[in-house]
Amino acid sequence: MHTSTTIEHEVLINAPVALVWDVLTRLDDYPSWNRYALQAHGQLVVGGEVEIVVRLGSSTQRVNNRVLEVSPQRRLCWVSLNWYQFLVRGTRCRVLEPLPDGSTRFRETEIMQGSLARLVVGLMRPQLAAGLQTECESIKAEAERIAHSS
Repeated sequence: MHTSTTIEHEVLINAPVALVWDVLTRLDDYPSWNRYALQAHGQLVVGGEVEIVVRLGSSTQRVNNRVLEVSPQRRLCWVSLNWYQFLVRGTRCRVLEPLPDGSTRFRETEIMQGSLARLVVGLMRPQLAAGLQTECESIKAEAERIAHSS
């Protein structure tokens, strides 16, 4: 039986969507601002691979991902390529929505799928939720810093 569980976090960013997208997609800059994904390398093209080093609680983990969708200034999604993906795999999507006042709604969603999805989320929900929140808050801080320094 395959199940799925979703965790998400959303922030309002006082910066235009083009700037938020630029921050999100400059992978080599992640170490300077992203408190969740401490490193990121790869190609943001559909089918490309992105390797990230993430902070989960007090430990770090290296995760390889396959890019599923790149819709400039709208959506970026990838799926983890872990060895146990036949039991559980995570798909992470970032959705950017431009708002009438020039700000951006940024939502990050992790969908865990597979026969062990509920178990993994049950055991790791606090770390996964904290990771989403940390990344959302990090991109908000960096985009707003750039927007207000211009």
